[in-house]
Order: sequence, then structure tokens, then C-alpha cells
Amino acid sequence: MTKILSHGSLRDDEWQHFGAERIEVATSVIADEETLRERGQDLVERGLKLALKVDGSRLPEDYADLLCLLDMVVIYFSAMNDGRGFSSARELRERYDFKGTLRASGRFIPDQMAYLARVGFDAWELGDDGREQTFIRELRRFEGAYQRLPGDAALEVAHREWSGSS
Repeated sequence: MTKILSHGSLRDDEWQHFGAERIEVATSVIADEETLRERGQDLVERGLKLALKVDGSRLPEDYADLLCLLDMVVIYFSAMNDGRGFSSARELRERYDFKGTLRASGRFIPDQMAYLARVGFDAWELGDDGREQTFIRELRRFEGAYQRLPGDAALEVAHREWSGSS
């Protein structure tokens, strides 16, 4: 069974991956964009928690109109060296003010955990390859950021103090 790392602990995945033909049998469903476009509002009215799974290459603007229906967006990384999912997560948080869960899925590595968290991910879909503790350790490894991102006010102040600029 797929393990989810969320809020510092591992748990079984409560979300079910269903297509349109079986979506009614669950309470928390990860669906494709087509299903959500056709039936999303109806499913929310029935009390289902909805999530959209998208490839990291997709731009958030392509599915931004669905965000109001969603409790979670799952961003799939097709390759560990494809950084588009990082950009999508940050854009979902900052531009679209998405407050739901952002889950990373697919091919990412333990070394990327701190940065995944920094750009907005708060859940990770881990494989069953026995490396769960490695992912947890890497997520906890860095308490602060050592690379600045635009808008990191605390880091901006620290950088000015370190560099002597005002």
C-alpha cells in the first residue's frame, strides 16, 4: 500500500484513485481533470473530498478554475530532474492562494524534500521501496533555508545583516 508522509508522520493513503465509473464509492477521491470538469460540482454537493492529479508539466492556469472544488492537488513528477512541479506548487500557493494539500507524487528523491516543502508541498506519496525513513530524515534535516527566494522577508533581513547592506 502507498504510504503518505504528511505532518511529519507516515500513514496509509486515505485517498482513492478512481475514474468516473467508480467515483461514488469513496469519500476522498483523486480524479482526472475531465471527470472534475464534468462532475466536480455535483460530487462536492454529495459531500466528497476531491483532489486533482496533474503532471508537473501542466501550468496551474490550465486548471485554476477547478481549485475552488479541491481539497488537494497531486503534482506528478515524471522525472527527478524536472523542476516544473516545483514551480507549479509555488504558483498554486502564491498566485492562486491554494490552501488545500499539495502532494508530490512520482519521481522525486530524498535530497529534494526540503525544497519541496519550501515551495508549498505538505504531503508526499512515497513508494514501498523501504526508503520512508530516509525521506523523513531529509525533510527534517534543514530547519531553515540557506537559499533565498523572492519574498523571504526573514532571509532578506539576514542577508542584509550578513552582507553589511541596509
